[in-house]
Amino acid sequence: MVRISIAIESGSDFIRNKIMRKRLTRTKIIDTVKLIKQYPQLHASAFFIMGMPEETEETLMDTYNLIKEIDFDKIHLMNIVPFPGTEVFEQAKKDGILMNIDTKDMYKADDLYFKNYERFFIKPYKLEVSEMLDFRYKCEELINKKTGKGKN
Repeated sequence: MVRISIAIESGSDFIRNKIMRKRLTRTKIIDTVKLIKQYPQLHASAFFIMGMPEETEETLMDTYNLIKEIDFDKIHLMNIVPFPGTEVFEQAKKDGILMNIDTKDMYKADDLYFKNYERFFIKPYKLEVSEMLDFRYKCEELINKKTGKGKN
């Protein structure tokens, strides 16, 4: 088995291409997944990030809908971690939307994945943390249904 991982990051064209500057169209994502699925020996994973400062209900729903549409073997949904020195960290710091930042613990991989499942580091401009948490639960339910797995 060969594993392929694709860092899609967001189902929102705006977040993915304007904010993250990935230059990755929805059509390209879907076409790539279809191509991968032609080869049963390939195991495909997708990575998504939620909680960018510009995140909205609409951009979250775009992510949900793309997760619903694509056919991956494993789907990972992570909260954005704004590491010091990154553009998103500086933006969030300048705009006063950083939360739960303890830089000495930020670099522990197990903390980032397992302990930060319900922990957000940025409060988006147009969303409450409770809305992001509700979205996470909704998405996890979909992911578990699609992949037949427990916590992604």
